[in-house]
Amino acid sequence: MTGSTTIAIVDDSSNFLSNDAGIIGCMTSGASTTASEVSSVSDGSDASDCEMPDISVIAFSGPKRVGKSTAATALKAALEQRGISVKILSFAGPLKKIAMEFGFSKSSLYGSEAEKEAVVPNLGLSGRKFMQQLGTNLMREHFSTCIPDYKMVDGCNIWSTMLYRKLQGLPDGTVVIVDDLRFPGEAKMLKEAGATIVSLSGGNSKSPTAGETVHSSEQYFDLIEKEYAQYHVQNNLTEKFADRIVSSFMPVVAGARANGRLKALWEHAPAESEPLLKLPENEFIVLNPTFPDVHELAAKQIGGMWHASEFSFESDAVEFLKDDSRSQNVIAHVLGFFNVADRIISNHYCSGSIIERLGHHPEILKFGYAQGAIEEEHSEAYSNATKTILSSKYYDQVMIKFAIKQDCIGRKIDYMKTYLTPDAPISQTLFCDALLEGIGFAASFNVVFWLGNNNRYKQLVSVNNPISRDEGLHAAAAVCMYNKVVDRLSVEEATDICKKFTEAEIEFADQIYNGDNIVTGEKYDRNTEPAILKGMPLKTTISYIKYLANLYMVHMGYPKPYPEAPEKSPCPHMSQTELESNVNTFERTSGDYKATAPPRGTEEEQAAAFMGALHKQFGAAALHTEISS
Repeated sequence: MTGSTTIAIVDDSSNFLSNDAGIIGCMTSGASTTASEVSSVSDGSDASDCEMPDISVIAFSGPKRVGKSTAATALKAALEQRGISVKILSFAGPLKKIAMEFGFSKSSLYGSEAEKEAVVPNLGLSGRKFMQQLGTNLMREHFSTCIPDYKMVDGCNIWSTMLYRKLQGLPDGTVVIVDDLRFPGEAKMLKEAGATIVSLSGGNSKSPTAGETVHSSEQYFDLIEKEYAQYHVQNNLTEKFADRIVSSFMPVVAGARANGRLKALWEHAPAESEPLLKLPENEFIVLNPTFPDVHELAAKQIGGMWHASEFSFESDAVEFLKDDSRSQNVIAHVLGFFNVADRIISNHYCSGSIIERLGHHPEILKFGYAQGAIEEEHSEAYSNATKTILSSKYYDQVMIKFAIKQDCIGRKIDYMKTYLTPDAPISQTLFCDALLEGIGFAASFNVVFWLGNNNRYKQLVSVNNPISRDEGLHAAAAVCMYNKVVDRLSVEEATDICKKFTEAEIEFADQIYNGDNIVTGEKYDRNTEPAILKGMPLKTTISYIKYLANLYMVHMGYPKPYPEAPEKSPCPHMSQTELESNVNTFERTSGDYKATAPPRGTEEEQAAAFMGALHKQFGAAALHTEISS
């Protein structure tokens, strides 16, 4: 699926047109339009000649009973809480008005599925059947022949033309939502008008039975998804469907266009509109947390606590001395980054950026302290590993180049310090937390677990097991909290930050593979791989980094920044086995969380399997089931 990203919501409860002029009046775009006024509309220039106002449009497409109106209603309510003007339009709105003029009740047009399908006494057919016969079989196919003087928008039928004119008449800053997109021509018109198109599946929709005749209005959803939709959302009939719609498409609305009024509303939202920034009714009571999911994640972290003193690295130090200089350089780069990164994260959490700003929620305070504590264990464990594994000459240079000058990882560290500041918007802080935990360790973890896959550096791989498990949980928590933010980053802002983090990680991966020797300054042949990474080329590691960038961006409701990246992990050693449970990471109990982690000190294959399974479990729904772009 290709194309730009914007939002429009069309709902079946759109404004009714005047009935003063009967059918002709109902099919024109102005209230109380009379038949005599049709000629004046027709005599003007093409409807598409008028400039489209600065609006954002999102349209939902999918079969009946899939949840289009549910999605539209949820998004509309969330936008209006932000003070944004939302207009609900519908291709079928005028048609339903006509149906009511013929005697169909509102319930037969807007009610339950049973009411829509029920034959109306004295009329001989259901509201849905009437709409199909008149709206598609007659008006869509024969209106131009019957009334040739009615000026259509190029390439549009009567219903598309009327909706297009409605869009042209809206004030700047309006968000439009369309929830009855059914035909390719309608999708083409909306796409060209800058709309975001979302394909829905699942819900209570049913596939036609053998021999069942399917009306043309229900035949084109696969084509619309393939040719026009930028997103696909699976409705699993849970309460989270509406929440996922809101968290996924609020940022798309915000970044849809360089819209002065809409952008101003978004960027200057009142603080009380942010759930995370609101004071709970009693901030000293934890029995009824405002955010139970965050409370559960905190319990998972506490339930999985461990201590750096449980690990030693003497055998890895012996192995290090046996490696060639280029392989030693790889290990030095990875440990050098590890030695610095966790300290910065720990300082970030404990210096006020999260705890001070969001700590009025006991569950967030609990998670923040738990994460800060475990990051200290990470930092101590990596410091012990660095000092034990590296020979003295490497250790001294690592301390100078990484801990002091920060060569090679300077950009990674700079971005951490730039974006994770106490005065940054909370949306930026949480967004960057997710990227840092999810992408910022990708190259290093990939190297470590590749070593484990080849039965190397068992003790380093063993300690990376609980560390990678923790980092996956922290990324999940950041995503969880970010998706509660109302004043979210625009698509452009999020994509820019994500690409900066990703490109910095790719640059660091290149340093791991091809960087000059930390001790001797020796340069290496870029056309060959380090012996310790034989079979894991740099391009595969880069693909994996981009895969993760797409994964986390999609899970936070943004388009994939790297459409060329693979949809599945290109590194099998990061996902050797699947977790038996298909429960989402956010829904696991602390006992499950602890039980699924391989026991500390087990073989490195188990460690790699857990890390891969965590990433796979966390992102599979986002990439393949819940929402993909």
